[in-house]
Amino acid sequence: MLPISKLMVLALAWIGGTITFSTQAGDIIGYRTVHDKQAAHYEAAGTLTFDENQHEIQLGKGVYLTARGGYWRKVHEYSYCAVFVNTAQLSAVPKAWVPEKHGRSRLWWNQINISRYIRSLDKGWDLTRVIQISYIQGHGRELQMLIPPNLLNQNGGELEITVTCTKNRRAMTRMPTIDWMKESRCRMNAKGQP
Repeated sequence: MLPISKLMVLALAWIGGTITFSTQAGDIIGYRTVHDKQAAHYEAAGTLTFDENQHEIQLGKGVYLTARGGYWRKVHEYSYCAVFVNTAQLSAVPKAWVPEKHGRSRLWWNQINISRYIRSLDKGWDLTRVIQISYIQGHGRELQMLIPPNLLNQNGGELEITVTCTKNRRAMTRMPTIDWMKESRCRMNAKGQP
């Protein structure tokens, strides 16, 4: 039986457009807006893939998700994706809330300071395997989640990530907003404050 989140994706796709669909189990953890070529890579791999050529890296390298489907409005040649993970595995992975500043140190856009901050939260964490969550600079209370490359399936990550993409932004905006601040799977093993 499919989780309700995947059934919603199927229903919205049927109502409003074509959607690629993975039959692997999982729950929605967030959303991405990507160029159609990147969406094709995701479809071929059956999961998120890491693209080194990123231009906006507020928290560091990795794959960025938003809590709302279709948040980034793009026009031609873009797809809107829902990202699914194994909930039990996500609960076990360390998560750090990363504020803009900590004390006198500016964290955003400064990987060295972010690493120091995360290390101060828990010295036992492997920094290459910590999910980071923060507000998106310049977007008020909108949140983003960074999944580091070492947690992606292609690098042996244990989250069992799958992805479903559509050209239909409207369908994706109807998907549920993920409340990372309240959801137990995101609060478990999480430290810090946004």
